Amino acid sequence: MQSKNISSDLSARIRILSFILIILVVFIHAYHVTWETQSFALDKLNHFIQYLISQEICRISVPLFFIISGYLFFVNPRPSANWFLNKWRRRISSLVMPYLLWSFIGMVSFYLMQEMPFTSSFFTHKLLKDYTLLECINKLIWDPIPYQLWFLIRLFID
Repeated sequence: MQSKNISSDLSARIRILSFILIILVVFIHAYHVTWETQSFALDKLNHFIQYLISQEICRISVPLFFIISGYLFFVNPRPSANWFLNKWRRRISSLVMPYLLWSFIGMVSFYLMQEMPFTSSFFTHKLLKDYTLLECINKLIWDPIPYQLWFLIRLFID
């Protein structure tokens, strides 16, 4: 993250903030209680605390990651077409290529699992081999099988 455009103090602050935000994202994903399973007052208190922490307080982490990304993209801009094109070129190599690679690996993995006799019974929806070319492209680019990649396309587009 250290860049000639960012002071080492600011870089350290961003790293610390990013570490805290990563922990908050873990708390978001740790939420698992549903209201239907709650029967006792203590269970309801447990649910309230988990909901408050993971679904209310920690939700600030994702928007802050996007704000940091936008700041780092436009830190010390040089208003020229060349500067902007270089920024986009770097984004393609650091965001789009890994996104497409892992999306493709996810599709190939699912395809192989759908074709294996001992794992095919787990796939009850439309199989990848039945997708049209347009559906495959959509699955590769806009709706990746490894859903956790959603943020990469958002970083590139937004």
